[in-house]
Amino acid sequence: MPEPRPGLSTRARALVLILLAASVSGLTAPAAMAAPAEAAQPSDRSAAPVDAAIAKALDGAMVRARRASGASGLSVAVVTNDGRSWTDASGVDAAGRPLSQEVPMTIGSVTKTFTAAIILALVDEGRIQLDAQVTTYLPKVRMARGVTVRQLLTHTSGIADLYRPLKRHLSRSPNDPLSSNEVLLSIGPRWFAPGKGYAYSNTNYYLLGHVIEFVTHRSFADELHRRFTGPMGLANTRLLTAADSMLPAAWSTGFWTAGAMMSTPLELATWGQELYRARAVSYLSTRRMLDFNTGHHYGHGAQLFDIAGRALPGHSGLLHSTTTLMVHLPQEKITVVLSAPSTNVDLESALAGHHRGGASLLEAIRLLAA
Repeated sequence: MPEPRPGLSTRARALVLILLAASVSGLTAPAAMAAPAEAAQPSDRSAAPVDAAIAKALDGAMVRARRASGASGLSVAVVTNDGRSWTDASGVDAAGRPLSQEVPMTIGSVTKTFTAAIILALVDEGRIQLDAQVTTYLPKVRMARGVTVRQLLTHTSGIADLYRPLKRHLSRSPNDPLSSNEVLLSIGPRWFAPGKGYAYSNTNYYLLGHVIEFVTHRSFADELHRRFTGPMGLANTRLLTAADSMLPAAWSTGFWTAGAMMSTPLELATWGQELYRARAVSYLSTRRMLDFNTGHHYGHGAQLFDIAGRALPGHSGLLHSTTTLMVHLPQEKITVVLSAPSTNVDLESALAGHHRGGASLLEAIRLLAA
C-alpha cells in the first residue's frame, strides 16, 4: 500500500479549510449534525447529464490521460454539486476486455474514508470519544495500549503497518483467509511512541474496524450499509469478503476495513461528494476530517494532494491490481474519481497532466463549473 505524498505548506492546508468552509457555508452546524441511526439521508439520484460539448471534452481528455499514463485502462467519474454527473472508460481491463465504467473495482485505501466516516458519525452521536484510549473499546489489544482513537485516524499512533509482515502469506497463500489474530499477532514493534510522529499504517484502520464493531454490536459491512451505502443508493459499493473473487481471500481479510472495499467510479464520486459537502457526517466532523493543520498531510481520514499547484483533499488507493484516486475540488464543488485496473499508475498526473492533443482532464472537469 503506497504512502501519501509529503505534506503541503501550512498556508496550503489553511487554504483548503477556508475553501471548504466557504463551500459548505449554507449548512449550519446543527442542521448538518447526523441523527443517531440515520447518519446519511437518501439523495436525489436522478443526476442530469452534462452538456454534450463538455462530455466530448471529458471523453477526449480521458483517452489522452489513459494513453499518457501507460495504463491498460482508465475509468473516470465526475459528480457536481448541482446534481450532474459524467462517467466513462477507455482501454481494457486486466483480462484484455473493454473496460466498463459500470463494473466495480477494488478501491484500496479509499476504503479508509468510509471507515473514518463511521467513526466520526459515532463521535457525533457521543458513542466514541476521539481522545479516548483505544483499549476503552478493545481492552485485549495490547498493541493499542496508550493509543487514542484520534491517533489511529491520523496515523500518529506509531503502530507498525500490517503489509510487510503479511507479505509472504499474501504472495504464497493468497487464497487462504487470515483471521484477526493472525493479522494482529504478526505486527512488529512500534515505530515510535503514540503522538510522537506520523507514519501511514493500514493497521490503524484495521483496528478502527474492530472499534466500530465493538461499539455498534454490528458487523462493519452491516453498519456501512445501514449508515451510508443503503441510504445513498450505492448498490455496488461494499466490503469484500473471503468469498469474493475480486480479491484473493488473504488480501480481503488481511486489509479488511483498511482497504478491502469495491465500488464503481460513479458511486465512489457520489460518496465523495456527499462526504466532502458535509452530507455524510456532521459539519464539525467534516471539518475535522479535512483539518490538515497538525503538521502532517493527513487529516482524520483524508489526504491532501498537491495537484496542478492546488491543495486538494481526497484519498488514493492501491491494492493488489487496482489503483484509485478520489479528489474533491472545493472551489468548483466537484468530486472526481479515477480508477485503473493496474498498478504503478500515476493517477495524479493522469488527472492534471497536459497530454498531446488538448486540455488536461482537470481542465475539462473545470468546464462543469463555468
